[in-house]
Amino acid sequence: MDATTIRLKDNRRLSYAEYGNSDGVPVLLFHGRPGSRFLPVPEIEAAARSGIRLINPERPGYGWSDFQPDRTLLDWPDDVTALIDHLNIPKVGIIGPSAGGPYAAACAYKIPDRLTRVAIISSKAPYNAFGEPDDTPTLADAVTFANDIANQFHSNPEALVESIIVNLPNEGVDSIQSSFIKDWLLKGYEETLRNGTEGLIQELMLLYSLPWVFPLAEITADVQIWHGEQDTAVSIKEGEFLAQNIPNCQFHRIPDAGHFIPGIMEQVFQIFL
Repeated sequence: MDATTIRLKDNRRLSYAEYGNSDGVPVLLFHGRPGSRFLPVPEIEAAARSGIRLINPERPGYGWSDFQPDRTLLDWPDDVTALIDHLNIPKVGIIGPSAGGPYAAACAYKIPDRLTRVAIISSKAPYNAFGEPDDTPTLADAVTFANDIANQFHSNPEALVESIIVNLPNEGVDSIQSSFIKDWLLKGYEETLRNGTEGLIQELMLLYSLPWVFPLAEITADVQIWHGEQDTAVSIKEGEFLAQNIPNCQFHRIPDAGHFIPGIMEQVFQIFL
């Protein structure tokens, strides 16, 4: 899927791709990490079946979106507003799976008047949700991690993807191991690292080392959260924390599911129809 780009007020490029029904209900999907404008085939097919116009923007430093120095989580809603204004969309739904979850929460806080509903899936909570951790990653840690990932990807991308799949719990193993999921992960890493490691390092710090710069208790948007009980990548305790601290939030606990919840998008799409 080729990227479409727009120019923002600060002259940065913001890239995105569209899937599903071009005349359907508009929904933005915020990719995880690794991530990009590319989506796995089941999500594309589910969007088409559900009558969803699914718009997948790439965050700063990913794919064809330009890096944004010194950004915070609350800068992302400004990019989202520029995108939906460009597309002439008055209100839009948002889905934030995994690393996209904190950005969905930021939009729920900052631009609730531009949103219909917000779905957060398998998301991290603030890094200090349960107190200040003893092992908070430093910038040097983030640089080392990102460089290691880049070296692994450039030397043997297939092995890197296989190592992720092998370490997943037994949730949806058949679908996770299918060729289109592997291809999606490979494209995700390629676009994550297209411009080097700068965007990845920045995001690691935002999600694992820095406090969120908005209070969950002041979110007024309609938010629903899904989280698998067997998630070993992001503990269900983090999803519970978000649900307990976001007012009027509906929480969906998924038994026998891990970080990847088979068929979840078809279910989530229904809240926007």
